[in-house]
Amino acid sequence: MNLTTASAGEVGVHFTSNGILINNGPYQITTQFPVVINPTDNTLAIKTPSGVTIIKSFPSQALDNLPTGNKFTSVSSITLTQMGQTPVYDVNGAQVRKLLGIIPFNANISQQISAQTGQVVGSQLPWYYSLFGFAFKSI
Repeated sequence: MNLTTASAGEVGVHFTSNGILINNGPYQITTQFPVVINPTDNTLAIKTPSGVTIIKSFPSQALDNLPTGNKFTSVSSITLTQMGQTPVYDVNGAQVRKLLGIIPFNANISQQISAQTGQVVGSQLPWYYSLFGFAFKSI
């Protein structure tokens, strides 16, 4: 099933043996939550233990609107899950960073982005960032 939203464009929902697959632009999102589609007003919602929540921000818009220092250079997976009472996209991918401002390298990171606001609500950086974060610069 497909629906078109004004802000995120076309969103496709497919049922697989491993759960539900949501396509939005170049991104594929997986989720285990039941999906509720309202074709009348072109909305998509998920049903979680805390209730039904309308998805207001899709990855195509959320990832494009990230601040420069938080942007991904590549995305390996996106899972729609829940953090507390908030639906979030758990995005795994890479960012290009520069060691000592000179040597570029890929850093594998994970960010949690609110499916309501599109804002970053959590992130996991490599272990060496906690010790040597001052030596790494985002591009």
